[in-house]
Amino acid sequence: MLKVGAYFFLTVILASCASQEKCSDKDWRKLGESDGRRGYLKDEFNRHQGSCESPSVDTERAAYDAGYSEGIAQFCTSENGYKQRFMGNTYCGQCPKELEADFLRGYGLHKTRPQLIEEANRSKCQVWRGD
Repeated sequence: MLKVGAYFFLTVILASCASQEKCSDKDWRKLGESDGRRGYLKDEFNRHQGSCESPSVDTERAAYDAGYSEGIAQFCTSENGYKQRFMGNTYCGQCPKELEADFLRGYGLHKTRPQLIEEANRSKCQVWRGD
């Protein structure tokens, strides 16, 4: 019985090690840019980073944030705002303040930011407030 317990414990340990990704193998800047371009919330980093263990979280975060800034700038245009609204996607406040007005021109046209945020809250969208 003791051997069965030891085998079970060893199997659990090995499985957990195998399931953890190597964060050092990820291109954090590229990942951030991709998430930004898709209009994902900036908190997406936590989901990516949560699946692995890494001692260099600050370096990874800086690279992710730099890429995210590039990607979100591509997302937060008036043309894309119109496209997102046309496709029925809810705006979650992910555009930084300096880019938001342009995005909202295409997205809402007739709606104010508070109206859009209220609409997002009704759809259970987690609003990202930025740094």
